[in-house]
Amino acid sequence: MMDSTMTTSHFDMSRHSDLIMEISENVDDYEVFRFMTSYNSLLEQLSEVDDGFGTSKHDLLMIYVYHIIRESENAS
Repeated sequence: MMDSTMTTSHFDMSRHSDLIMEISENVDDYEVFRFMTSYNSLLEQLSEVDDGFGTSKHDLLMIYVYHIIRESENAS
């Protein structure tokens, strides 16, 4: 389950270099590229969405992704 309080804004990359290295060794660079391309495209598509609270495009996308995950779990 996604924790709505989880954020990377306070994630200090220098303190977690071993973790970053391990992740890097275990993911496909092309898949990361595809993810980043899709992520940026989705953020652009959300540019007109305004919830009235100043929610970032990233957070809006995560709200929607969480909703889709929950729907798919409930459909199973």
